[in-house]
Amino acid sequence: MSEYMFGNMMKKVLLSAVLALTAWVAVCGQEFESQVITDKPACSFSFAVFADPHISIENEKSAADLRSVVNDVNNNPGIAFVVVVGDVSDKGDYESLMHAKNILNGLNCRYYVIPGNHDMRWSMTGGEDFRRVFGDDKFRLQFNGYLFLGINTAASLWRNDGHVAVQDIEWMRRQLKNIGRKSPVYIFAHHPLKTGDVDNWFDLTDVVRRHNVQAFIGGHYHRNMIGNYDGITGVINRSVQRDEEGKTAYTMYEICGDSLYVSDKRVGYVPQYWSILKIEDKLYVEGDEKLFPRPDYSCNAAYKGVKERWKRNVGYAIYGSPATDGTNVYFGDDKGVLHAYSLDKGKEMWSVKTGGRICGGVTEKEGRILFGSGDGNVYCVDNKGEVLWRANAGGPVMSRPAVKGDTVFAGGGEGRMMALSLKDGAVLWRYDEADGVAVGAGYTDEGNALFYIKNEKGELVYYLLDGNDGSFVERLDEEKKEEIYANAKSYTVRNEEGKTVSYDDVDWSPWISVETKARLRRGLPVVSGTDDGGVMCIGMDCVKWMYKICNTEVNNPVQVSETDYIVTDADGNVRRLSVKM
Repeated sequence: MSEYMFGNMMKKVLLSAVLALTAWVAVCGQEFESQVITDKPACSFSFAVFADPHISIENEKSAADLRSVVNDVNNNPGIAFVVVVGDVSDKGDYESLMHAKNILNGLNCRYYVIPGNHDMRWSMTGGEDFRRVFGDDKFRLQFNGYLFLGINTAASLWRNDGHVAVQDIEWMRRQLKNIGRKSPVYIFAHHPLKTGDVDNWFDLTDVVRRHNVQAFIGGHYHRNMIGNYDGITGVINRSVQRDEEGKTAYTMYEICGDSLYVSDKRVGYVPQYWSILKIEDKLYVEGDEKLFPRPDYSCNAAYKGVKERWKRNVGYAIYGSPATDGTNVYFGDDKGVLHAYSLDKGKEMWSVKTGGRICGGVTEKEGRILFGSGDGNVYCVDNKGEVLWRANAGGPVMSRPAVKGDTVFAGGGEGRMMALSLKDGAVLWRYDEADGVAVGAGYTDEGNALFYIKNEKGELVYYLLDGNDGSFVERLDEEKKEEIYANAKSYTVRNEEGKTVSYDDVDWSPWISVETKARLRRGLPVVSGTDDGGVMCIGMDCVKWMYKICNTEVNNPVQVSETDYIVTDADGNVRRLSVKM
């Protein structure tokens, strides 16, 4: 994180100094030296921020650190509330989150929690455990004439970059509506709102800049810093974990007179103030595109043969690839709704609501639509929208099912894998001994089941199971350096021992490179989505065409005719592209 550091430590920090360094801080951020301030005016109230506890059920030291700051807050009755600004846990697992909650419940004041990337990206349940433990990933608090809002900037699954879901952008818009300009607003978000940290930071800053927003407050960098997010002050807080001197600390915020005093509060020590932010009516102009560049869509001009036939927005993020039966296109969203849209006009034909987010893609097989949900079920719906059956997977299902003959292979969180009857959803077998979350499913030429597991280290591992009874056959690690080949409708993995397995089109972005290598070696072009908002067609030696549609994750398209593709993205868009080059 050194590019965000400012080496010269300042002895005294005033708001005027921060503003004078706006252009520089916009890119780098600034770190400050603490000092004691004895002449501040009387304070009306104070609150505390706990950043990045990283609680792990396997690491009692992290829990001891959190207990330490909880006890220190309890010894300060002037603190009205506490906000935990993400990375509550280290791996997003239920046990660690509950451990954190039990410790936080020891606070004598109210507290609010938002997630960080470790709570979502590293979660084996796609972030469902965070909602299960804390109830929501956002909050609103009106207190003493101030409005405090917390939002999730880690919505996208298994990605380094942060992302604010389209539904949460709209939630923020609603919270700020009709509050007027008199009420100062503070917004809590785990990530710094800048390029390299949140891919769609501008969507959030463009909404809030029209209001009296005093500052964003967050964590992620594990140090105290002041930044500039598109003209809006950003305060980054140190972690509550013990520092190099073995001291635990949190950040204390005090509303005193016309200023917000920010201090590093080490446990058992007096506050060390490191920033003073003036509270005043904020009037923001439009964003400075020189200092804070927006996405560049100029590449589209070079490929004028790519056109949008239609486009729709469902209002919720879409994290999986669609499927089609030639008449309709089917896809799921972050609200847990399966949608059916007509291919020709993009008209919504019907929808089915589930009890959890739909993060994986959709599979179509002879008029049956199959998909998994965060509510722990695999669903089978006919092409009229009637639910034919649902099967309990024992935990959130984050991957797209695969169908071979009359058998459905599906994988879920915490290493769960299963085979179901396509006819009625009856469970044929289960396998629960893998370490990680299933991000894809397939089958071999011999009829065995193949699951792609992402473990806690972020590594991709292949599990090969007997298709008849689910017994373990083989585990293929990345270290075996598999060579990738392809046939007409599937891809074949050949390991060093010469054994082969095949699997259907893969939905998740980590597999784009696998698909690319496989098809290119057969001389076939590859059309795929990218993590930065593009759709790209790659040939053997060149990019045949590209089209940028947003600035976030685009799922792999499905081809619906010789020239047309259906494309979905994490901004909640579904569109039909026509390509005539």
